[in-house]
Parts: sequence; C-alpha cells; structure tokens
Amino acid sequence: SMVPSPPPSLRAAPRRTIQIAVDDRAGTHSPEELSALDLDITGPEPSDRLRPSLENPNQPFAYAPDGDDGARSKLGLALDVNVDGNNSLAGFNGEDGAYAIGSAQQKDVGFDPDTGIRWGRWSGGDALIAGEDVSLQDRSLAWIYGPAFDDAPALPLSGSAEFTLSGNTSPTDTAGNIGFLGAANLTANFSDQTVFSSLSLGIGNSVWDASGSGTLSPDSGLFGGTYDVLIDSSGTGSGQFNGFVLPDASGAGLGYSLTDGESTISGTAAFRANEVAP
Repeated sequence: SMVPSPPPSLRAAPRRTIQIAVDDRAGTHSPEELSALDLDITGPEPSDRLRPSLENPNQPFAYAPDGDDGARSKLGLALDVNVDGNNSLAGFNGEDGAYAIGSAQQKDVGFDPDTGIRWGRWSGGDALIAGEDVSLQDRSLAWIYGPAFDDAPALPLSGSAEFTLSGNTSPTDTAGNIGFLGAANLTANFSDQTVFSSLSLGIGNSVWDASGSGTLSPDSGLFGGTYDVLIDSSGTGSGQFNGFVLPDASGAGLGYSLTDGESTISGTAAFRANEVAP
C-alpha cells in the first residue's frame, strides 16, 4: 500500500551501501565484534533477493533513526539483511553494530511497484540499534531500500532528472511527535554529478522548510548533502540528507535529518523519476 500525502565488505563480499543517521551514543564495532553479536532478528532468514551476492551486488539502503542529541549521518555496510513476511526491513548488520526490530512495530510501510522501492519505520517497543537496546516508545527508526539489480550502476553521464514523491514515512522527532510531509522534491544533474533536495513538513505545531544540494556518485548512485532550514518562516536550523538513485535511474530513496539544536526530525522518502532531460 502507498503511504500518503558502499569500500569492500567486511566479508570481502560485494558491498551494500547504506545511509544512516544515529545518535552520538552509537559506537563502532570491529568485524570480530559484529560476528559475535546475537542478532535476535525478527523475521525469516535473509531472502535470496536481498542477500549480498555476486549476482546482486547493488542493493542500496537508507536509514534515519532519531537522535537524542542531534543525529549524525553515516555511510556504512549492511550485511545479513532480514525482511519479514511482507518484505519490510526487520534487521541487518551495520558496520557500527547490529540492528533488529525486536518488539517494535512496523509503521508507515509502503511499496512502489514501478520502482521496487520499499519504506517504513520501526516504532514502539524496544529495538536493537547499533548493537544497543533502545526504546522506541517516543522515537522511530525510518528505513528505505530499493530492489536488487544484477548489474553495477550505469547512471546517465549527462542530462538531468526530476523525481516525483511516490511515498514516505511520517516525520518523527525526539519529543515523540509525529508529523506529516507536505511536499518533497529531488533533482539529479548527471552532468555535474550533483543533486538538489527540498522538503516541507509540519510537526509539533511548527512548519519546517528545508532545501539544499549535494554530490552524486555515478559509480554507486549514492548522494548526500546538507540543508538550509527555515522554521515557521523565521527560525533557522540545519539538516542533512543522504540516499541513492537506482542503477536504472527509475527512482530514488532519501533519508533526512533536521534539527533546531534541541529536537531532531527524521524520516525517509521514495521518489519516481520523470523523463531524463538531455
């Protein structure tokens, strides 16, 4: 249902690249520590479609959990990905630790059949985040991932593409508020290897408008950048975004994090490409 309004792998297997925003309490774990973690992942064994392999080396992911003291964005590796019976993300190994839905629930789950992109968020109960048990009673971890492709990314070398919002998670903040995403736009300039992102959302009786640009890697399809943020037309904040363009440029996934220095808002959004312009 639709929701409205990359470095070699730790196992020398083909990479899966992710964008992640985690709170500053998260630590970094060595490959040995990762292998010793008890994942306790809810859901079936990793599906063949999602398992890292030579046949499916390019499976981009994005995650945006709320941070208690401001979130930081990070690129990392997702290994041993698990999905539930609805193909919603249930757990994975990140380079900063293990993640598992635990007793949290899936919210805002969506799927775009035209691009194969899926999204949702974990909320309520307790989840394993970066190897630590974390309560999600008043916060969320939003996720987004695209389909596996047999071939490496082959993005256009010139031209540009505009992307239309096809679905999203509800924005959530560290105060326990749930908002709505009013608008989101994404443009990729393949000639300059840049992206432009803007979004407008309402949460906690405030309106947040963010816009910014970043860089796009033609080799991986990954992009990232920073936002200028306007709050209620007068206050200011900051933000960042990371995401991926699918290897066939048919769609894109984005995770964002906005803050006013006290509260942090995060979420994910899926996009469908319009025609690539020369």
